[in-house]
Amino acid sequence: SSWPARLIGWIGLTLHGLLGVLYVLSGLLAPFWAVVALWTLWAGLLAVVVHQRTRRPVLVAVVPIVGLVFWVVAMWAGSMLFDWAA
Repeated sequence: SSWPARLIGWIGLTLHGLLGVLYVLSGLLAPFWAVVALWTLWAGLLAVVVHQRTRRPVLVAVVPIVGLVFWVVAMWAGSMLFDWAA
C-alpha cells in the first residue's frame, strides 16, 4: 500500500489509543459495570483497527469516530436514564 494509506492507518490506530484514555476516565462518571462494557467495546474496536490497518486504512480512521460517538451517547444516556453523573 502507499505511504499515505499507511499514514492514515497509523493515525487511526493512534487516535483509537487516545480514545482509550477517555474510556478509562469513564470510571469517574459511570458505574463499574458500564465501564467494563465500554472497555469491552473499546477492545473489540481495537481488534478491528489492528486487523484492518493494512487492508482498509480509511476504515481504521473512522473507527475512533465511531468509538467517540458511542462513548458520548453512552454517557448521555447513562446520565439521563440512570443519573450517573449526579
